[in-house]
Amino acid sequence: MKKIISILTGILFSISILLAQEASPQAFSFKAVITSRLGIPIANRTVYLQISILKDNSGGLPVYIETFSPTTNEYGQVDIEIGHGTLVSGNFSTIEWSEDEYFLLIEYRLRPSN
Repeated sequence: MKKIISILTGILFSISILLAQEASPQAFSFKAVITSRLGIPIANRTVYLQISILKDNSGGLPVYIETFSPTTNEYGQVDIEIGHGTLVSGNFSTIEWSEDEYFLLIEYRLRPSN
């Protein structure tokens, strides 16, 4: 089952930093806490993440999509570098960060536990 994580402040801050840079970034750090529907952190579990960078608005077309399979820590946190995942589509290095607005769509599902 896929769930969407919204972290508005972090996304806006990350995009602001990217826009302030002169050269296009090769990747940027992203941290999230994976929780259940009840808000309880999901600790020490491998999760499947799909990261989409959408152009123009939160319902825009994806210009870049990648996946990750990190394991959460004891607090349910994962740390990834967007731009260094497993490529699904697009080219991270050709995104024109200063030309348009971009939004992150973060989707995840749990891997079956053993």
